[in-house]
Amino acid sequence: MATADSFSVAVLRRMLVALEDHGGGINRTNLALKTGLNYGTCVKYLRFLGLLGCISFRHDSGHVSITVTGRGLKTILQGEDGPVAFPRNYQ
Repeated sequence: MATADSFSVAVLRRMLVALEDHGGGINRTNLALKTGLNYGTCVKYLRFLGLLGCISFRHDSGHVSITVTGRGLKTILQGEDGPVAFPRNYQ
């Protein structure tokens, strides 16, 4: 069960893929639509990815884009043999 401060690896992966598909940046509303998230949830994930250094915000245009760190995290989450799967009790 998800709590208010939990994050889904699948959603993180989906967001990073969508951001990489839009290399020049995408606004938050379009990112929410592309990833199937409501706007509030999208913003929560963007804040988390920002803390990790995976995205950059362009304040002049309101666009969000993926960073080199974000590309690396996306690669890790996708894994060579498909998406990473963590056991439910993974700490």
